[in-house]
Amino acid sequence: MIHCICVAYERVIPLEILIRSFIVQTDQRWMLHIVYDGTVPRTILDIMQPLMKDKRIRFYQSEERYRKYGHPNRKTMLQKIETKKGDFILMTNDDNYYVPRFVEYFLKAATPSVGMVYCNTLRNFEYEVHNSVIGSGGIDMGAFMVREDIAKRTGFNHETVCADGIYAHECYEECKKKKLIAVKIEKPLFIHN
Repeated sequence: MIHCICVAYERVIPLEILIRSFIVQTDQRWMLHIVYDGTVPRTILDIMQPLMKDKRIRFYQSEERYRKYGHPNRKTMLQKIETKKGDFILMTNDDNYYVPRFVEYFLKAATPSVGMVYCNTLRNFEYEVHNSVIGSGGIDMGAFMVREDIAKRTGFNHETVCADGIYAHECYEECKKKKLIAVKIEKPLFIHN
């Protein structure tokens, strides 16, 4: 199972596209935890109401508007969501998109010796494939998942623009301590918008 923590703010149509990119996954073993940064406007509620009929989609809002790239909400949600042993956690933003076989590819790669799975990214800036590398500035948050015990133990501890790569590196180091490997899928399965 992949638990996806998605931070959201204002982007109505992109959020709906992200949600639908999960609904059409070929492997249905996912949960989508969407946390809105602050008070939820009516426009967001209007799209969420019918989509939340799917029990795999959960919607939250933070007590206040934190800003900071949604990182405080990632930190909170990482500790809040309930997972089972062997589940994985993925973090993303409301304007991203996942190809229909993303979950299938990622869970297939997640054997017992794996603590982290990542892929390349298609960036919409120039529609070029970004070769993901674990480390600051080398990987986008939405391009990797981490086994739940590693993710929760590591925690999401930074609020800078480079927090994605820092978190990835910290998770990778924790994987190594537990003698777990990181597997890279050499495909752009994630689109960063």
